[in-house]
Amino acid sequence: MRSLSITYRNLYVLFVLLFLSFVASLICGTILFGPADIVSGLIVHDSSIEHAIIYQIRLPRALSAALVGASLGIAGCLLQVTTRNPLADPAILGVSALSGLALAVTTLIFQDAGPMLRAIACVVGGFIGAVALLLISRGVDSPLRITVVGVAIGAFASAGIVGAITGSRVVLELALGFLAGGLYGAGWFDASLWVVWIPAVSIFIIFFTRRLDNLALGDEVARNLGERPEMTRVCAILFSGLITGAAVSIGGLISFVGLASPHIAAGLIRRAGPSFYIGSMIIGMFIVLCADTLARVVISPSELPAGILTAAIGAPILIYLVRREL
Repeated sequence: MRSLSITYRNLYVLFVLLFLSFVASLICGTILFGPADIVSGLIVHDSSIEHAIIYQIRLPRALSAALVGASLGIAGCLLQVTTRNPLADPAILGVSALSGLALAVTTLIFQDAGPMLRAIACVVGGFIGAVALLLISRGVDSPLRITVVGVAIGAFASAGIVGAITGSRVVLELALGFLAGGLYGAGWFDASLWVVWIPAVSIFIIFFTRRLDNLALGDEVARNLGERPEMTRVCAILFSGLITGAAVSIGGLISFVGLASPHIAAGLIRRAGPSFYIGSMIIGMFIVLCADTLARVVISPSELPAGILTAAIGAPILIYLVRREL
């Protein structure tokens, strides 16, 4: 009971931090707004600068950043649990890069592609990346070996992205928006993906949390508990590929969020049950929101790619985990 009370208390704290980071993303930027300006910009639909900036630009961007963070947070959880690899992350294992490669090829072929086609391309690429990960991890027991192969696939896909966009008219857009990772052009279409994302993730958590908890105990234990570990692993990794693709379609190749979020959540919340996945999603949202807000104010009026800041957070965590595994 004491452990559960600590878990719920920490979840409440995470929700408060998430709310504050969301409000900060609406306040901060080239122009700073006060609380009254935020309320006015959200409620009063007129031609004022508050409404134009807050409602049309910052609100959909904040919602999009939260969606990217939540997607990467739970994708990292699923990959770490199913591969039993504490180093697993969509970016490290090459899933994000293959999603980005699918986008680069699609944009090269259809240079006037709309946001819907680009989103579909990224989701398909993420699914292909998940399939590749399943094939690679089959029969491999060493988490570090899986990580090394995933890094190689990511490097190959990244090289493919650069090759696909070199000499095309979309070099700057893809290079800044996807190779570095950022939410420069995020708008209401990206934010509207919450409508599909929330029910899909909710249904998955409801039906698969117990199976994933059993899978974390080992395949043999899961079988003794009446589970089918292979099927659970396939479903979880494929689902992680789909939501990673959704994240890449909005924020590009933002790295290390899927690596850091589950480990931070495990330190605050027990590594079991829906609370673990919810906590990872909240932490992922918090990280990306803070990174995107800082990216807009550090060198204002210019802007840094948010992926640089998430890498600054995640790289030390990766080094620590590798040293611990070795």
